[in-house]
Amino acid sequence: MARYFLEIVPANPNSNASVTYRRPRSDTVLLIFTAALVVYLVLTPLGMLIWNSFKATPPGVPGPLTLDNFINAYLDPTLYPLVANSFLYATGSTVFAFFIAFTMAWLVERTNAPLRDLAYVIAIVSTIIPGMIASIAWLMLLHPRIGLVNRALINIFGFSEPPFNIYTMTGMIFIGGLRHVPIMFLLLAGALRSMDPSLEESAATCGSGISATLRRITLPLMLPASAAAMIYSFINAVEAFEVPALIGIPARIYVFSTKIYLVMHQSPPDYGLSAALGMTVLMIAVVGTVFYQRVLTRGERYVTVTGKGYRPRAIDLGKGRYLGTVFLFTFLFLDVILPMLVLVWASLLPYYQVPSMRAFRSLSLASYVNALKYPGVLQSAQNSHGTNPARPTLAKSTSCPPINPPNLGSRNRHEPRPKSRRCGRAAETSSLAARALGSHACLRS
Repeated sequence: MARYFLEIVPANPNSNASVTYRRPRSDTVLLIFTAALVVYLVLTPLGMLIWNSFKATPPGVPGPLTLDNFINAYLDPTLYPLVANSFLYATGSTVFAFFIAFTMAWLVERTNAPLRDLAYVIAIVSTIIPGMIASIAWLMLLHPRIGLVNRALINIFGFSEPPFNIYTMTGMIFIGGLRHVPIMFLLLAGALRSMDPSLEESAATCGSGISATLRRITLPLMLPASAAAMIYSFINAVEAFEVPALIGIPARIYVFSTKIYLVMHQSPPDYGLSAALGMTVLMIAVVGTVFYQRVLTRGERYVTVTGKGYRPRAIDLGKGRYLGTVFLFTFLFLDVILPMLVLVWASLLPYYQVPSMRAFRSLSLASYVNALKYPGVLQSAQNSHGTNPARPTLAKSTSCPPINPPNLGSRNRHEPRPKSRRCGRAAETSSLAARALGSHACLRS
């Protein structure tokens, strides 16, 4: 802390010492209060999760402590396919999202692709669409029987079978990866923007091509930021529920989140088994958090020292710069425009059907009128209107001052190195821990 609450100072030559109390600074008090609130919000569901995992009785019912929940969970033969599916889904969606996000970030921050700055707008608009809504939209598009894309391709090319099936692990990875792209793009774009481009320019001057510069300079310098973004995305994917629930459960592809959901909704609910499975998810997230902290610790090894100012020189892609713009707008089309179009189309029809003249004649607003008359809709809207402003307000009030992401790539040699980061690593660790707990742990508490 910058100041102490009390200080011992000499009073006069004839006396030994006296204790002088100093009033604590307001920012110190705010920091202590915020830290206590964050610890409470993290430790309360964590404690309930650990406690219930060792109990054979429902929450609130006295009972002896036991290891039966872990024995039943780990001796279940379905656990190992569950672990494999969870890791495959999390790894696949993370890698897929990283490829798209890094390509977008590189096009925006290092090239002369036209309209590249719109990528930030695309990322923000993409985060507005809830994962549940996006999953429903893609079900309407790639369903093997009624999907619009499959029906259109069958009618055009005469396929005997639908070319796409969303009820597969590939379909889950595709939709899950698209949902992780926006936040990963924002993280990587910020790292690229603040990274000193002098080494890349030196490589270009020495005759190194674009691909060689990316492989030998850009990617190694971006390693800590890339690893941190991928670890965060991986933890989110392990804890994700919307895509595995809507696509995985009908296809009998279970991951940890859907298994916990099914155990909680069987009759009677097995709270102990769900808590034991939740502990397994938590351990995976803890390992990811440890790796994340190691990335932060070693990030200084990748810092480049620059002068007072630098401006990256845009790489001239020639005629290929238009392909960069096409890539950006392809993501916009797949993640925003196409799902929204199919949702609007389905909402205007009395029943779901492929586009045709008969379908166009049946378009109406009857579904919206019926929705307003549906019991509980207005109350749900009022609840959402009341809780939505409260959540960002609470998140903002418990957040620390801006913390530099790991390895933004450069440090101005005229700027002194910060002596301390007040919330720093503790805030990052607690936020990852809260994310790792997942909504299922909070609901059980």
